[in-house]
Amino acid sequence: MENESTIAIREARRWVLTGEIMSAQSAREIASWYHGGQWTRAYSIASSGIVPMDADRTDFVTGAEYESLPFLSKQQIDALMAWINIEKILQHDGCEI
Repeated sequence: MENESTIAIREARRWVLTGEIMSAQSAREIASWYHGGQWTRAYSIASSGIVPMDADRTDFVTGAEYESLPFLSKQQIDALMAWINIEKILQHDGCEI
C-alpha cells in the first residue's frame, strides 16, 4: 500500500502531465512538508484544509527558496498552488462541486 507522501508525489506529477488537480489529502500532505509553524497560513492548510483567501506561495517558500528547489519539488509546490487557487474559489465564493 502506498503511503501519503508517495501518493502526493504521484498526484503532483499527474497535475504536471495532465492538469488534473490533486486531492485535498495530497495537497495537505505537501503543505505539511513546507509549513513554517503552527501559527502560519500554511499550517492551517496542512492541518485543516482551510485555505485563507490571502494564501500564496510565499506561505510555503520564499522566492529565493523556490528558485533553489530541485525541479520535482518545484512541481510539487506548483501543484499545491493549483489546488489552493481552486479551493479559494470553492471555499470563499460559496461554490460547491
